[in-house]
Amino acid sequence: MRRILLFCMWSLSVAAQKPRAVFFEDSVTVGKETRMAMSYLHSSKSDIVFPDSSFDFSPFRYVSSELYETRTVEGKSLDSVIYTLVTYDLDSVLFVKPYIRNLRTGETIYADPAKVYLKFSITGENIREPRVKETVNVFRVRKEVNLPKITYYVLGFLALGFLVIAFFGDWLRKKYRLWKFDRTHQRFLSDFRKMAMSPKSLGNNERALKEWKIYLEELENEPVSTMSTSELGKLYENERLESALKMFDSAIFGGVISEDMPLAYRVLQDFSVKRYRQIRKTGIKG
Repeated sequence: MRRILLFCMWSLSVAAQKPRAVFFEDSVTVGKETRMAMSYLHSSKSDIVFPDSSFDFSPFRYVSSELYETRTVEGKSLDSVIYTLVTYDLDSVLFVKPYIRNLRTGETIYADPAKVYLKFSITGENIREPRVKETVNVFRVRKEVNLPKITYYVLGFLALGFLVIAFFGDWLRKKYRLWKFDRTHQRFLSDFRKMAMSPKSLGNNERALKEWKIYLEELENEPVSTMSTSELGKLYENERLESALKMFDSAIFGGVISEDMPLAYRVLQDFSVKRYRQIRKTGIKG
């Protein structure tokens, strides 16, 4: 069969002296693969390239190809390839016009269009005399709960959960504590920075100091909210912090708001961030 096909290609190419493309059948069905043969007889000294999967075979789509061995006789070489194509086009006549490329000269040589007819599954008689297929009455089946399947999934999830907790429980708990720790810190910073925008407000300063002490108490696990400024100064041994706290005391209890209140806010914020980073690095309690 292959020898007969090659002989036919040789005969066609000798007659045409240019690329030849022809479908194996004269008709094709939508969605069904069809084959097209392409051959070219040329000088044995020239190098040619056939279309590949990147070529636009419209209205067909490329499926595969089979390249045959070059046949050379008396200085003439015959190259041939068989393409497997498929179409979803609805035109009654379909054309493909492929080409070959000469690598030595850069020349592009087109073949005559390969033509094939579209075979329709529905005939004119079907349209003129449509018939509806008989059907049976619908029988509704009651859906039942698949208890064995549900039990299987529940037990599977429980077993999976047990294994996750057994192997990754400590890691997950640590990650959760870190996430909660970071979230609390970011929420505190956001609120504190908003309050720092109004350093001249007496009520705002009182609230800011209270929120700062509550946050420090959560960080340190110490009763910071009940400590006085002097006690906090001794606890942390930080003169800048003690000075900033005194500015807040003067504003809250004496009604004297210093021009350096923005700096006092900054000192408290920086101190809380520093303690947060130190505690996170050394390990979170709880």
